[in-house]
Amino acid sequence: MNRKKSFWSLIVLLVLIGATLYYLFRNNDMKDLLGVVEQTNPLYLLLGLVLMFVFVASEGMGIQVLLWSLKYRDSFWKCLKYSFLGFYYCSIMPASGGQPIQIYYMSKEGISPGDAALAILIITIAYQIGILFICLAMLLFRLRFLMENLGVVKYFAIFGAAVNAVGIFLYLSAALHSGFVEKIIAFFVRLLAKIRIVREPEKTMEKVDAQLANFCKAAAYVRGNPKVIFLTLISIVIQVLSRLSVAYAVYRAFGLSGFGFLDILALQAFLALGVEYMPIPGTVGVAEAGFIAANSRIFGADRLVAATLLTRGINYYAYLLLSGAVAVAEQLSLTFRGRKKKD
Repeated sequence: MNRKKSFWSLIVLLVLIGATLYYLFRNNDMKDLLGVVEQTNPLYLLLGLVLMFVFVASEGMGIQVLLWSLKYRDSFWKCLKYSFLGFYYCSIMPASGGQPIQIYYMSKEGISPGDAALAILIITIAYQIGILFICLAMLLFRLRFLMENLGVVKYFAIFGAAVNAVGIFLYLSAALHSGFVEKIIAFFVRLLAKIRIVREPEKTMEKVDAQLANFCKAAAYVRGNPKVIFLTLISIVIQVLSRLSVAYAVYRAFGLSGFGFLDILALQAFLALGVEYMPIPGTVGVAEAGFIAANSRIFGADRLVAATLLTRGINYYAYLLLSGAVAVAEQLSLTFRGRKKKD
């Protein structure tokens, strides 16, 4: 595990959090914000925290289903730990930097790196399919509402949808026609090597070949285990829905009722689609700005900043701290076990 990279990612994250808090508080009085927050119903805020636990637990359930099908009898609590670790490292590292570390911890529990990579790859693809499916459903039921309220966020959502769709297409192409995809990638690697962007094309292609082999293995697994894949998809759809629903819990915490659940879900789904593919740790800053842009009509100007703080506080910062505690405990446990073996 690259501790140096994790350390600097955490430093960047803390800087982004500081800049975001400055942006949110610069034109707002702290006493006024606290006054707005004090008016909320704590039971709905508690519901938001429960929804986030469902978010983490649903991924843990999906991991357990996959591992059991691969003949590993890991308990739900151990798989929940893998999910917390994934949340933490994906939150502090840009893009998908957390998945390799998740695989690292799984391998320390006796799961072969190949099987761990297979499980995490399927979870990752299922998540992309899940959020895209929910967004498509919201387009069918709330298209006009979305166009009226998304504002600038819709352009980021279009970008996210394109990245998501291309990613899924590449996954499927690599899994079903790996030779063709390898030729295309090799062409671009040679091209980038000529202009000195890629300095070690041979090593790059070795990594590509290894990843293509993982895709082929995943495709073979999917074809041979349709029931397992279906159960995994269900758990991941629940995962996505639970996190997107946190904003509705915050909305009800303010005692508001003018907009329905699907209205708020639709906005959060497209906001997530637009910001989750930004190469920024935890999408900090972008997510808060996007929430303000997309939800101004929902919460109103007097509650908007407080709603942003509460929603992001529940669906990101609170579980960042909790998952960080799990990561620290796990690392200490690994260190202790390593010393015990030496003794």
